[in-house]
Amino acid sequence: MRASDDTADSVTVEYFSKETWQTAEETVSLPDSTSDQPARVRLFGCTEKAQAICEGKYMAAANRYRRRLVTFQTELEGLIPTYGDLIAIAHDMPNWGQGAEVIAVDDNVLSLSEPLEWSQELGDHFISLRKTDGSVSGPWLALPGETPSQVVLQDELDFTPYTGELQERTHIAFGAGEKWSTLARVTAVRPRGELVEISAVAENPVVHTADQSPLKTGRVIMTADNHQRQDDMVCLPRTEFESLLEQAACRGARKALKEVGLADEEAANDIRTLRDLAGSIKTMQRTFLQTVVRWITIGVLALLVAGVAAKLGPFTPK
Repeated sequence: MRASDDTADSVTVEYFSKETWQTAEETVSLPDSTSDQPARVRLFGCTEKAQAICEGKYMAAANRYRRRLVTFQTELEGLIPTYGDLIAIAHDMPNWGQGAEVIAVDDNVLSLSEPLEWSQELGDHFISLRKTDGSVSGPWLALPGETPSQVVLQDELDFTPYTGELQERTHIAFGAGEKWSTLARVTAVRPRGELVEISAVAENPVVHTADQSPLKTGRVIMTADNHQRQDDMVCLPRTEFESLLEQAACRGARKALKEVGLADEEAANDIRTLRDLAGSIKTMQRTFLQTVVRWITIGVLALLVAGVAAKLGPFTPK
């Protein structure tokens, strides 16, 4: 899968911060990448900044290094792997190793259904076998046999390959070095009638070590134990960077107080006087409102009494 202008170059991770009890976010990119077009991801249940950064690095590395998609169909054994499982794929067309079936076993010599191609320039060759439960046995170091379809194992197998006719025989994958297959991570398993379609993405080990690289955050990179300058980027230890932020915050607070005239030694007394004055004003307002309400109540009652008296007339005792 080729990258395009719309491909994300970084990841913005949203999480719920346990420090502020609010939604926070961190934009994470690989050390040699920009952050011009981040993809936005929300991590439900994440409350740690360090965890959010770690997950962001993993996603950024997966977006860069897992670019090869693989889709193939197999029989019912395709139901064995599930989402996220790591599988080994061998196929001759993309040059992902060579495949065959084991037709006979004689001590440490395997006879195969297909001839194998050896290349001494590529170094040692290895063979892996598929067990009945779908797991991989090997890879095992192999040497050429007497015929092109035979291999001689240098170690004893951990199971007995099946070579009969009552079920599917044991399959093998063969190649030089790590080229005996390609590793892929399962992304989907879909039944297709009597077959099973598996979608996967080619694995890359760099994805699982990306969180060990320095964190790139804008123009400042924090490293554990060194000071470096690379182009226009400054590298600082985390403790020194946090100390620098604290000093900058204190300096900014002093500057703000100076601009409003509260930077001298009497500033504290002035603030206390202002607080006392504000408290007195609040007390006066509260007392004034109570007095106004009291006089209004008395006036209303007086009017009611006068109205009743006018309606009844003067009182004349009999």
